Amino acid sequence: MERVELTSLGQISEADISFGDLTVFVGEQASGKSILLQLVKLILDAGDITRTLKKHGIEEPEMGLHPQSISVLLVILFDLLRRVYKVIVSTHSSQVPELVWAIQFSTKAADIVTRAVSESDL
Repeated sequence: MERVELTSLGQISEADISFGDLTVFVGEQASGKSILLQLVKLILDAGDITRTLKKHGIEEPEMGLHPQSISVLLVILFDLLRRVYKVIVSTHSSQVPELVWAIQFSTKAADIVTRAVSESDL
């Protein structure tokens, strides 16, 4: 990875980062350094995560992640679901089941609206 551009990541409103042989994030406490580092690690590990999830479930994916990084991991998990992989997750995070519920609810609601529109066209 040579460069990352991002907006609205934790406390970071906007950043354009070029990586060299050594890249150091410097800033005050709670300025976004940890979440940025977690995002970089998640991007670099995404291929390994995907391969592992193809074979196994994932236990407590939030372990070792900054709380705001959990949503990035969930995007990867839901992308795997969209591609029809089976994903098994155990978690201590309330974010995981809340997001799963929200997605299931919105999918069911969209199905109901689609059926209602189809029936009204008859």
